[in-house]
Amino acid sequence: GYHSALRSGSDFDHDGRHDIVVQAAEGTIYTYINRLMALSPWQEPAALEILGRHPVGGEFLPAGSVRFIDWTTAVPQGEGAALVKIEFSQNGPSGPWVTIADGAPDNGRFQWTVPQVNSAQCRLRLTASAGSLVHQHITEEDFSVMQLTGVQDNVSVPLVPLSVHVSPNPARGAATVNVSRSCCFTATVMDITGRAVSSITGAGGSVTLGNELPAGVYTVVAESDGVTAKTRFVKL
Repeated sequence: GYHSALRSGSDFDHDGRHDIVVQAAEGTIYTYINRLMALSPWQEPAALEILGRHPVGGEFLPAGSVRFIDWTTAVPQGEGAALVKIEFSQNGPSGPWVTIADGAPDNGRFQWTVPQVNSAQCRLRLTASAGSLVHQHITEEDFSVMQLTGVQDNVSVPLVPLSVHVSPNPARGAATVNVSRSCCFTATVMDITGRAVSSITGAGGSVTLGNELPAGVYTVVAESDGVTAKTRFVKL
């Protein structure tokens, strides 16, 4: 068939070596079936081992970011599923060590929020335990964790919606423009051609349209703090 996906880099049988997964489409254009195949060059491990895959050294991780810690284990048959302890040091392989996770399942990956530290001497220590067996691995090279300075996220403040209505509507004489905010606003009156014929600034949530407007159909646009709303108004 024709493969539609191929993945490697994970060890699903826990012999300490990467396995391969292939999804292949078999059949013809009218009878295609996706078949998932796992290819495992299984070799029974002689001893329990754990090996860190990421980070391994040389990486730069921003403090506070979310990253994956990856590892592989070799677990002898008969010992059951392994559990993993993950520890972090910002002072090299001598520690002191801070526990990130204890008793994590041996699935080869842990989602980690990088701590708020500044250090170029960071290491991880991973400890696997299965049955009576224990094995520990410290990443071989330093990686860096740094706090980013001088950068601030743009915080978007949600805008409060604005509404506007005119009363009475239709009106033979003066009318009142009412908005849903009590702060300052501008009411612009436009005729049917879109030409602004009047602009009034008001406060307290309302403003009065006088008798000067001739009979016709108008659009009233209210604006306050960058938010606009409009309504139709008929002058008799």
